[in-house]
Amino acid sequence: MLHLLKEGSMSEVIYCDESGFSGNNLNDDGTPYFVFAGVLIDPKEAEAIVSEVKRTYRIQGELKGANLTKHPKGREAIGVVLERCAARAKVTVADKKFALAGKLFEYIFEPALSENRRFFYDAGFHKYIANILYVAWRAKAETAGMLLKAFQESMRALDQKPLNALTQDFADHADTDSPQDLALRFARANKTAIAEEMEGLGDENPAGRWALDLSATCLDGMLASWGESIDGMRVICDSSKPLQEMQEPFRWRIGYSGEKQYIEIGGRRKLLTYSLAEPIAFRKSHEVPGLQLADVIASAVSYAMRNREDEEANSWLKKIDASHSIEDTILPDFAHADVSRKDGMANSLLLMELVHRAEKGKPLLSDIESLYQRARRELPKILRRK
Repeated sequence: MLHLLKEGSMSEVIYCDESGFSGNNLNDDGTPYFVFAGVLIDPKEAEAIVSEVKRTYRIQGELKGANLTKHPKGREAIGVVLERCAARAKVTVADKKFALAGKLFEYIFEPALSENRRFFYDAGFHKYIANILYVAWRAKAETAGMLLKAFQESMRALDQKPLNALTQDFADHADTDSPQDLALRFARANKTAIAEEMEGLGDENPAGRWALDLSATCLDGMLASWGESIDGMRVICDSSKPLQEMQEPFRWRIGYSGEKQYIEIGGRRKLLTYSLAEPIAFRKSHEVPGLQLADVIASAVSYAMRNREDEEANSWLKKIDASHSIEDTILPDFAHADVSRKDGMANSLLLMELVHRAEKGKPLLSDIESLYQRARRELPKILRRK
């Protein structure tokens, strides 16, 4: 297997499927997690595993992970699939509301900060904003929930009106220094930059139609990881409207044979130049056993994430964890929102400074790095006095 991975054997295919898809609706209480799974396997072996599992557990039709979680024999079947496939799988798990908070940074803050975006990502400012809004939402802070909802409505329509209406309604809100109110104030003060960003997503741009969807992000991250050891990957995905419409970012990788090039931002290094042997193919899962295996893995992880008290489901997560298959999670890390820590306090001060500058019409980025570094130098003294 190791030899095949390094050589990029044409007999193996990466099969991808998801669980919890809701497209541009990330503010989704029914399915809180989006899970994207891929499994690298020979098509004949995939067919043999599916046939064996169906025969052993008397399963009619295709393997559907969501159905298998509902009865004991089906759950046993999930365990077998994971035993056979976890070591050659990759899985991305996203908390959808947290992902929505991250998208808010991308489309509300980043347009105004793009000239020095590297600094803000390296400072972890994007993580602070996403986590602090998520924490506020979890605490049922009214403004946070309304902000995420209005932001989603604006992005789905590519129309600033829902967001503008909210910022106007809360213009005189009493709790003006809470993080969610500061985010609202920043949005209100930077309407022009946000409008330009939304305008660029219009005109039948697929990236605009699926601006909040996570499918392409997850697939890209997964292929970048596999691309470290495989050249000329063959990829088959379950039919997916967002992925089928957003093929442009993947097309230029077809037949790529140049040097590996990377991007590093926010402490994360990612391969840009992975190589595809052919265009990504889309098939129906009932026709392709490999897609059924990917579906079972995605559904099992999704179920386990939603049912952490279920011991058997937790054993599925352990099998996935033991094989180091879970990558690029989009999950909250509350440490980034902890303003009693140096990073959290520094980013809290950075947010207040940006809002102050935006509302006063001052240049947002002028001397911002040195101001941030000075604050970080002084913070240990302040924290020690607490």
